[in-house]
Amino acid sequence: MIIVNTEKNIWNKTSTYNLKDKYSEIFHRKINYDKHLDIFILEQVILKRNNDLLLKVHTFTEMFFKEVPVESLTEALKAEVLGATQIELCDNLYVGGTTPTLETIKNCKKLLKIPMMVMIRPRGGDFVYTDQEIEAMIEDINYCKKIGVKGIVTGVLDKNNQVAIEIMKMLIKKARPLDVTFHKAIDETPDPIMALEQLIELGVDNVLTSGRASTAQEGSALMNKMIKTAAGDITVMVSGKITKDNFHEIRELIPSRKYHGRIISGPLDI
Repeated sequence: MIIVNTEKNIWNKTSTYNLKDKYSEIFHRKINYDKHLDIFILEQVILKRNNDLLLKVHTFTEMFFKEVPVESLTEALKAEVLGATQIELCDNLYVGGTTPTLETIKNCKKLLKIPMMVMIRPRGGDFVYTDQEIEAMIEDINYCKKIGVKGIVTGVLDKNNQVAIEIMKMLIKKARPLDVTFHKAIDETPDPIMALEQLIELGVDNVLTSGRASTAQEGSALMNKMIKTAAGDITVMVSGKITKDNFHEIRELIPSRKYHGRIISGPLDI
């Protein structure tokens, strides 16, 4: 039996095979389009029966998702309604994002149904921080751990714009078991491929980049090279003016698991 629903983009196939009188197998394989999360999920089920013995294997595989940076609870809830898979909670997006208030973090964690990553960045400007700023970052990380957000987004460079290895190692250790994303500070490094390899060694989960360009299209060559270098050891989160209208074009141009954009799921100000 094959069912095709073009409105929801669902493909469903179920087959039954009678191998012996006492043994049968039912295979179920379905590709679902989840409108709320705006992702494709591959669902597979295998059922094996032999007399009273039943073995069931049921798996779900997420194929890609969209992260939306927001500045407030209102924007976060709107992004969720529009189909964002994940929220990146920030303040001051006009300078690339800084740490939001603890009150905003708490309220978003309480009311959102989708995962949330929190920006840990004490100020705008460069990514070279004082000891006092690092201490403030640690305090904010501890708060995020305490209330149980999915992860943090951060990045520290040294005076030569290289990844500050020892500081990042310490921040990652403080953050675990939360997910860690290294933000677009990587685009400020002189050699993003070398920086990516360092982040893999550090155990960073994701790296956010636009390929040192203002748009994903312009940075596509570098991002594709980074994805190849990553080889699954770290997820390259593609960014650079990605919108709801150009998302599928970008996804074909730069095949990755994760994408990031302010209006990637639609405008937040309507």
